[in-house]
Amino acid sequence: MVTCHDMTYYPYAVFYCHMAGPATRAYMVALVSEVSGSAEPATMEVVAVCHLDTSQWSPKHPFLQELHAKPGDVEACHFLPKSSIVWVPSWSKEKDVL
Repeated sequence: MVTCHDMTYYPYAVFYCHMAGPATRAYMVALVSEVSGSAEPATMEVVAVCHLDTSQWSPKHPFLQELHAKPGDVEACHFLPKSSIVWVPSWSKEKDVL
């Protein structure tokens, strides 16, 4: 999986791209929110990325410090902004393989 993040502080399109390790997964998820005065909820589809192995992360990583956790103790998931791009291998449902 390759993820690219836009670098918004440049006056032109610049992306920072990096490969994610084998213990990283990307998911399309729907976020649903109640809207005041409306019978219909607001929904949006976003990409969530989960880092399943944090054992090589620095103990000073803000995520680990916020949770008072050590590297490898927890998995870390987060949403990507809409300006990010993720490339993932194709997946075969019939074969259940990448």
